[in-house]
Amino acid sequence: MARDDDSFWLDIFKKSPLIASLMAIGGVIGLGLGVYQFHPLVGPMGSLRLFLMFLVGTTIGGIFVGLILGVIADSVRGALRDDKNRKPPRGH
Repeated sequence: MARDDDSFWLDIFKKSPLIASLMAIGGVIGLGLGVYQFHPLVGPMGSLRLFLMFLVGTTIGGIFVGLILGVIADSVRGALRDDKNRKPPRGH
């Protein structure tokens, strides 16, 4: 869990950079899809609020897809590597 002096994303990148990277990539892809798919909504009859809601929704959806793919990739990577390459648990 994030401490008071660390941000949420910084803590995720420290603990599992693979998962955090895939979440960030998924968020960017979701944002891009939202802009590409829903840009006609902003026009003479469109609503800026509706457009922004779609952007936020697709971005959050992309982050969740990245989280799922990242957890799967991290689990597969952990299962395939040798025991001698594993780091010992850190003490508090």
